[in-house]
Amino acid sequence: MYRDHDYCKFSNSNPGDNHATQQSSVTEPPCIDEAADTLLQQMAEFRSSKKFEVLTTTLVKEKLDMADDKVIQLKTRGQPLVMTRIVNPRKSSRECSRYTLVSRSQSVTNVRQQMSGDSVSAVVQAKDEMKRIQRTENQSIVDLLGLAPNTPPGAGLALKTDLGITWSTLRKLRRWLRQWKCPIGAESKDRQLANTLKLDVKTLMLPFTFPVRGIDGSRLSEVRLAPCIAVTNLVDAVLNRLDALESSSKLVTHTIIPQDEIWIKVGGDHGGGSMKSVFQILNVTKPNSVENTVVWNLFLAGDSYENLRTAMSVNAGNVDALDKYRWKDKLLLVWLSGDYEYLLKIYGLSGASGKYFCLWCLVTKETAHMRPAERPSIGNRTLSRMLTDYARYVEKGSKLKDAKEYHNCIRKPYFNIPLSRVALPVLHISLGIFHRWFKLLQHACQMLDMEMAMYLAKQGDIDEPVLRSGRFDEYITIINQIVMEDAQVAKCNAEADRLRDRINNAMLDDDDDDEDDDGDDDLAYPSLQQIKQMEQEKKQLQKQAAEKMTVINELKARLPQQAGYTVKGLESALATINVHLQDYHSQAFVGNHVNTCCKPRNVTLLCDSVIANTEKVCPDFLPKARTIVVKHQPLFTHFASCHNIYSVSRELTDDEVDKLVEFGCSVNPTTSYLYESREIR
Repeated sequence: MYRDHDYCKFSNSNPGDNHATQQSSVTEPPCIDEAADTLLQQMAEFRSSKKFEVLTTTLVKEKLDMADDKVIQLKTRGQPLVMTRIVNPRKSSRECSRYTLVSRSQSVTNVRQQMSGDSVSAVVQAKDEMKRIQRTENQSIVDLLGLAPNTPPGAGLALKTDLGITWSTLRKLRRWLRQWKCPIGAESKDRQLANTLKLDVKTLMLPFTFPVRGIDGSRLSEVRLAPCIAVTNLVDAVLNRLDALESSSKLVTHTIIPQDEIWIKVGGDHGGGSMKSVFQILNVTKPNSVENTVVWNLFLAGDSYENLRTAMSVNAGNVDALDKYRWKDKLLLVWLSGDYEYLLKIYGLSGASGKYFCLWCLVTKETAHMRPAERPSIGNRTLSRMLTDYARYVEKGSKLKDAKEYHNCIRKPYFNIPLSRVALPVLHISLGIFHRWFKLLQHACQMLDMEMAMYLAKQGDIDEPVLRSGRFDEYITIINQIVMEDAQVAKCNAEADRLRDRINNAMLDDDDDDEDDDGDDDLAYPSLQQIKQMEQEKKQLQKQAAEKMTVINELKARLPQQAGYTVKGLESALATINVHLQDYHSQAFVGNHVNTCCKPRNVTLLCDSVIANTEKVCPDFLPKARTIVVKHQPLFTHFASCHNIYSVSRELTDDEVDKLVEFGCSVNPTTSYLYESREIR
């Protein structure tokens, strides 16, 4: 048997004999192959023999005995080979003793840690092993160990509060959860915890006003008792809320809020037959969430001035006491929010139809549309100025017709919160502007659809039987009637709202003077006879509006199915971004719809649908479709940029305010004044 280096020595032993060297290089390799085959055969026979097993066992056992941790490593060309001792069990783990079971568990732990790399990674490995266990086996392990979810104290109370259920329902739910080995604590402990967190609330039956219909159908008001629930002490409620947020580490800092201040937003909203007054702590991650909203006054009646005054009397002085209150090392500041009508009632203004209708400044209807450089100098409203105007109004006899002489301050403000801490109702502004402009775009598309249908009918390219039968004039008439009736409905509703405001203001006036209306402005004091006449007019207008809406629905039902290409395209484009016109409130939008539509790509999508549908139906009208888009797309784009400016939670810069002023003066004069006051930023 020759080795490679032996063969090399043999082949080089006679360097001068070329013939011998050549012969050896030819004849010797077959001999080496035979020798290698023989060696491999002998090794295979040795590995299969008992001697090889005895030798291997002896070496490995001796190596393991020499290792302290009973783990050995054998070097290889790559990663080392790790070996440890695992004894073949004579009994299963269900039959063995406790000592043996502990020993086996320790062995498994050692193997897991060795495979994972360290003790921390071994925990991750154990979690993955538990995830791979079948659910049925997992449940059997839980039953065998007697494990149960570790619910924190007060879990039952939190469950009751979040679900809005009673103690009786919670008791049934607790029994059901106990069957699945998921206890949530004793009811007695939850009640004890609830008593420590319970607010001091009082429930009263108070006299509220309700609208009713007279025998002749006229609108009247009656006073009857209705429930009112209110927190006795708003300051204590807010402080308890702050303590709870601090204990759960939910109080955060915002860049706009100073470090030593806590901002509290107080507001109201009417809906569902009840008026809710709420507060929110703004120093949290999501200030406007439902979980952060606490109701501190609620009554089941409308949000008229009399009702607000009656309900607020239960919490008289609470909001003012909360403002500038010291909590630990923080200063509490109150901010007011709500829709514009609610804010005007809180601060005692006559309404949005008055001459001085702005809550923050003394701009008038005649000067609101002017640019700042062209407008006469106007002053800002302040609480002291409003109180002075109200005192003069009362001193002069509280004549509603003279309200404009006192900047429309006809009532004393409920709260002494500075106007600089009143949140601008930007959501309502955006809803109104966007809805109005969308209706204009929709109207332009209706006119385009009408022209396209007329053109196609003359060309004979419409398959609609109504149009092919020569009844296209009827189609045109229907479209025109819908547009006219829709305009009349809007006019009737606007006039009815104006009369409603005048009637409400007249009923609030405490003076019994029957002086006739001089008719020179909208706030003239009407007599009782004139109030009845206005009530009849308003009722007639509302009836006319309802009748016209019925006519519009009937006319729409008569329209051919193939009509309204671009109008339907607008609705389809809105549907692709999950925006749907409401079936109520004149097919208006909601706040999230406006936020969605004001994204640049969605504005482009909306306008491109007009061109796409026109090109699909009648390419000859593409120039008119492009004209509509060129007119409306910059308007929507400009408004979207402004909407994104004021829909932020930070202070606006001077450049942003100037941009909003320019936008208001150029396209929406009635709102430009809102953005000029630096105090409402």
